[in-house]
Amino acid sequence: MRIIAESAPEEGRGRRVVRMDARAAVMERGTKPLSRWCYVTAWVALLLVIAIGATACGAFRRGGRGDGGGVAAVEPPSSPVPAPPPPTSTAPPPPTSTAPPPPTSTAPPPPTSRPTPAPAAARPRSRLAPRSEVEIFYGTNRARLSTCDRSRTVRWDTSGSCRPNTFYTGSQTHRDAGRVDELEVGSFKVAFPPGHQPGNIERPLSIFTIDLRREDPSRDVVISELSSFGTDYDAWVRAVKSTGKQEAFVFVHGYNTRFESAARQAGQLAFDLEIDRDFAGLPMLYSWPSQGTLEAYLLDYDISLAATQAFNHFLDLLKDSAGLSRIHIIAHSMGNWLVANALRERSLRGGTERLLEQLVLAAPDIPADGFRERFLKTLPQLARRVTLYVSDNDKALRASARFRTGIPRAGLLDGGLMSISEPRFDVVDATLLPADFLDHSYYATNHSMLADIYCLLHGSPADGRPLIVAAGVNWSFRPPSVLKDLKAATCGASREQPEARLVPPIQSPLAPPASGPALLWLTGLITVIVAVAGAYFIVRRRQRMS
Repeated sequence: MRIIAESAPEEGRGRRVVRMDARAAVMERGTKPLSRWCYVTAWVALLLVIAIGATACGAFRRGGRGDGGGVAAVEPPSSPVPAPPPPTSTAPPPPTSTAPPPPTSTAPPPPTSRPTPAPAAARPRSRLAPRSEVEIFYGTNRARLSTCDRSRTVRWDTSGSCRPNTFYTGSQTHRDAGRVDELEVGSFKVAFPPGHQPGNIERPLSIFTIDLRREDPSRDVVISELSSFGTDYDAWVRAVKSTGKQEAFVFVHGYNTRFESAARQAGQLAFDLEIDRDFAGLPMLYSWPSQGTLEAYLLDYDISLAATQAFNHFLDLLKDSAGLSRIHIIAHSMGNWLVANALRERSLRGGTERLLEQLVLAAPDIPADGFRERFLKTLPQLARRVTLYVSDNDKALRASARFRTGIPRAGLLDGGLMSISEPRFDVVDATLLPADFLDHSYYATNHSMLADIYCLLHGSPADGRPLIVAAGVNWSFRPPSVLKDLKAATCGASREQPEARLVPPIQSPLAPPASGPALLWLTGLITVIVAVAGAYFIVRRRQRMS
C-alpha cells in the first residue's frame, strides 16, 4: 500500500492506475485469509448458538413441580392454639409451656370451626399423589383432517398422518356453517414429563415451526391420547356425568393457535392449577378454528365471531344436558372476543339467569370503547364475578392496536378500564409481572399470576387475594421485589367455604419465572444475524474489488 500511495497522481488517468494497483495488491495477498476468517466467524457463531441453546434448555428444564414446602408456614399462628384443652390430658409438657389460659381467651372461635375444614383445605403438597397426566373434555367447530374422518381414538405414537397433533385443522367443519351440529365434542389426555416446571410447556426446540427433534413424553408435554365423540352428544354427556363432578373450567384460546397448541395450553393450566384435584372440577377446552398463522389476524377475528353459536351450544351441553352446577371460563386474547359476543347473544335472547361463577378475561383483544358499550353491563349479569387482567407491557396487543389504526385494546392500560368501577367487575393490572418475550401469555407463564387465578377460581374476593393490592377503584399486583419474598400465601375466604384457606399449588416462592431463556435465545439470534451480515458484506466487498 506504500507503493500505491507514492504513485497516486492527482487527477484523471492516475485514479484508474490506483484502482488497478490496489486490485493487484489484493490479488497478490490472495483470498485464503479472507475465506478462512469467514469460516472461523461462522463456526464461532454456530458454537455460540449451540451453547446458548443448551443453556436455555437447562433453564427451561430446571426445577420441578415444587418442593412441597410452604404449606406449613402458611398456617396462621392460631394453628397451635385450636387445641389447648385436649392436649392438657394427652400431652402435659406442651400445655405447661404454652400457657393455656391466654389461648382459650384469645381465640375461642377457631377451635370450634377449624378442626374439620382445615386439614382438607390446607393439605401439604407432599400428601398429593404424584401424577403425570390430566384428562380434558373439549368442544370445537374445527374440521377434521381428511384422513381422520373415520377415526375415533388416536394416540401420540400412532403411525400415519392421523394423530392427536394433526386431528383437527384450521378450517370450520364441513357441515353447513350455522347449524347446531357443527359442534364436535370429545376428550384428550395431556402427559407431562417428570421435570415439568409450572408455567412452562416443555417442547422440542424448533426453528420457524420446524422441530429439531421428535417429541418425547419423557421430556415434552404431549397429547398422549385423543377420543372424539363427533356429534354424539348423548355419549359425551354420559362420559362427563360418569366423572361425578359438578364443576367445569373452560379455557378458550386466542389468535394464532392450532388445536394441538390449545390442547397443551389447557392441559398446562389444569395441571399447574390442580383443577381436577383441588377444585374437584372438570378441565375443559373450547377450540375455535384459528388459522394458526400470524398473517391471518383479520381472518381469525371474523372466524372467532362466527363461532359464537357453536360455543353457546357447548355451554348448553354443560349446563342443561350434563347438569353441571358451577361453570368457570378463562379466555385469552382473541378468545375474549368470542366469549364476550357469545354471552351477549345469550343476554339478548333473554337469558338473564346467571350462567357462570368466575369469568376471567386475560389480555382481551377487544376494542376498549366497544367493551364499555357492549359488554361492561352485560357480562357481570351472567357471572358471579368478572375479572379482567391488563398489562401495559403486552407487545402483542400493542401491535394489534397499531394494526387497528391506533384503537386502544381492553387488555392495555391505554384502554382506560382501570378507572371503571362496576359491581362484580374487577380489573387487575399485571404490568409489573414479567412473562414471555411478548408479555402476552403472562396469565399462564407467571407463577404469581397462576397463584392469583387459583385464589380467584376458589372464590376469594379481590381484597382476600394476597398477591394484589388496591390501585384506585381496582387492583394491581405487588412489585416483584415483594412477590419474590413471599414463600407461601393463603387465599381469602369465599362464600362457599368461609373458613377455608387454600394454598396455591404453584412452586414456592411465588416469584415470576426467569426470563433468561428468552434473552439467551434473543442474544443468540442477534449474534447469528450480525455474523451472517458481516460475512456477506465482506464477501460482497471482495467481489467488488476483484
